[in-house]
Amino acid sequence: MASVWHKLFAFFVWKNNPSTETPLGATLLQRINVGLDGVDSRVIELDTKKMDLADAMSMIADWQMDLSNGIITITRKDGTIQTYDTALEKVPVSGYIDTDKNKLIFTNTDGTETEVDISKLITQYEFVDSETVGFFIASDGKVSCKIKNGSITEDMLETNYLANIRIEVLKAEEYAQLSVDMYGAAAEQAALSKSYAVGGTKLKSRPEEDTDNAKYYKEQAGNSADNALAYKNAAKTSQDAAKLSEINAKTSEDNSKASENSAKTSEVEAKTVVAAIRQDIADGSFIGPPGPQGEIGGKGDKGDKGDKGDKGDKGERGDGGIVVPISGMFTLSGDADGNLYAYYADGSAPPTFETDASGNIYYITPEV
Repeated sequence: MASVWHKLFAFFVWKNNPSTETPLGATLLQRINVGLDGVDSRVIELDTKKMDLADAMSMIADWQMDLSNGIITITRKDGTIQTYDTALEKVPVSGYIDTDKNKLIFTNTDGTETEVDISKLITQYEFVDSETVGFFIASDGKVSCKIKNGSITEDMLETNYLANIRIEVLKAEEYAQLSVDMYGAAAEQAALSKSYAVGGTKLKSRPEEDTDNAKYYKEQAGNSADNALAYKNAAKTSQDAAKLSEINAKTSEDNSKASENSAKTSEVEAKTVVAAIRQDIADGSFIGPPGPQGEIGGKGDKGDKGDKGDKGDKGERGDGGIVVPISGMFTLSGDADGNLYAYYADGSAPPTFETDASGNIYYITPEV
């Protein structure tokens, strides 16, 4: 940074004698010496730092630039003129690549063209399809690749990923076999369900399915209901017969009181039977799987008629009513020819009898 200079001497006016304001003495003379010494030092400093004239004359006094061609004209202090061509007219304003010549073509400001060889800047590549990857060049020159369908093999897969795929394949095979097994089991269960519902499936495990299914039992239950209604009507007839017995008992002179009591007992028993049958109908006791009915044996030969025995004493009058066999029970009656008949409910198994050499008849109780 240049130093700032200040005045070294303060001007004053000398006055002649007889004035004593400016005496010519050491004080004023010393002030003059100090001022002259400072000025002398500054002159020397200026001489040391001053610019050489030759250098000053070579400095630029003026310059101009022609914007049409970029030429700069410089005028120096000594009057010399120099020009500099910046080639501004050669500045590119546009350009394109000539792919046939492998050149970059620039259009300059003045309309001329400049060609730049770029063949050495571009490495030539040739894209060759493999069994796995195929290359495609679009109209804009962009290259893309695509993996061919079905070209990825196991040796190209990451080890863990391949192991996972194999595990999933095994799982899929197991699930497929399980689906087949479950389908077969479902088909068997469907056939078994149909067998229990309506029969007719010809399952080896259910040879009696046509008489052991819900449809069959429903039909049998309908028959049992019809039988129950018949039993109810029979009970009503028994009740009417009981009442008739009561009337006859009242009109009888012998054992009138006993007949009356017998009639009442018959009525109570008949009502009990009716109530029991109604309760059995309500409880569904008549609905159940009937057993298979055996074949009716042939009627045996009629034996010789025996001698008529003596007439026995008249027994006491029995209780009135009728006997109605229900499922699992039967009644016996004989006719004038000596035949013995067993009556049992429709749909139930007939009773089994055996005889011995003495003519005794034995009833064979069924196994429970």
